[in-house]
Order: sequence, then structure tokens, then C-alpha cells
Amino acid sequence: NLKCLIVAPSKDLCVQITDVLRHLTAGTSIRYATIYGANDKGFGNEHDILRNESADIVVTTPVRLVDHLNLAQRNQLNFLSHLRFFVVDEADKVVQDEKFKMLVRRVLHLRTSVPQLAVDSATTNAADGDENSSTPTPHTLHVNNVAHNHHLLADDYYGARENDFLMKMLFSATLTDDPTLRSIFNLKYPFYYQLEVPSKTTIVNDNNNNCLLYTSPSPR
Repeated sequence: NLKCLIVAPSKDLCVQITDVLRHLTAGTSIRYATIYGANDKGFGNEHDILRNESADIVVTTPVRLVDHLNLAQRNQLNFLSHLRFFVVDEADKVVQDEKFKMLVRRVLHLRTSVPQLAVDSATTNAADGDENSSTPTPHTLHVNNVAHNHHLLADDYYGARENDFLMKMLFSATLTDDPTLRSIFNLKYPFYYQLEVPSKTTIVNDNNNNCLLYTSPSPR
């Protein structure tokens, strides 16, 4: 069954996310699919993936998702009934679009939700701080401490029973505690996380572009 839906505002972001999934799912039985316009799958093959529930994770754009939801509705299908994770990249930007707001409400209507997660994907220097930020005090995820991140997230979310909730995860480099976001995504008691990069972070050469190791999206 489709467990995770990742929505990104552009084809390029979908491709980047899929590249990361390729590495993360290597050697596992997790299946993923990328669905967006003007790809080599074709709309019919894309819909077969959703209808036959042949992917655990689907990466898509808002416009393409609406097209598939419309067809599914006409055929009285609901491929979101087992959804566990609803992930939105560049959340604070895409919600400025009225059509996207309608899409979010539609997804939430098809899947009851309880816990949710908000993540600021902007990397910040460990020595920096912004006392005037409108965001709540975040939980801190460290790029070089996987064990710490795992235990922090586990303590927050593993208490929920399997199959009875939808976790909403909002990613953005400029995420704030915006009441609009809370309303649109029906966030009741969201957790806020900020990715922190140590002062001395390894710089790698990525296609001749210097970028911070593990940052996302990469500065291109």
C-alpha cells in the first residue's frame, strides 16, 4: 500500500528527492515511484502504480497529484486510504497557492490525521541564533549524529499506534510558526525541528559547486 506521499512544487525537486530515495532504499524492499508531467512513464502507467498500490513511496507535483485524484474519484478509488506520511517540500511557499490549499484539504479528507511534524531544512551554524525568530524553540537535529536524531524522533513518535494516524512533515528552508500553515494542514500540536550544522562542517565538491555535506537542497 502507498504509505508515504511526498509533494514537491517542481519537477526538478522531485528528481532530487528521488535521487536521495534511491540511496536510502538501496538493499531494502521499499518501492518508490516518481510521478510528474512530461516523464517517460505516461499518465496511464502512473495511475496503474497508484491504483495497484505498487509503490510504498510516491514523489509527485501538486498538479499531477490533482489529475490522479480526479481520475481516482471518477473510478471511486482511494489510493490514500493507508497513507502514513504526508510530506510537503517548500511548504511555506506552496501554500500561498489557493489550488494547493484545496489539494491539502482533499488529501487530509481522504486520510484522518493526528500527529504531525514540521522540519526547517535550512542549515544553521551552531554558534548562530535569532532571538527575534517567529518560530518556536526547535528540537535540534545534528547532521553528524545519526543516533541522536533517531532517538529524538523515536521518543516523539513511536508511541503512536500503527495505522491509526497520518504524520504530516513540512520541510522548508524558511519555515516559520505561521498560523496559516497550522490551519491548512490541521496542525494541532506540531513539533518543530531545525537542522544544525557544526561550525566546522566538511565542504565537498558537488559537480564543481562547493556545498555543505548533507545539506538539502544543495546550493546550485
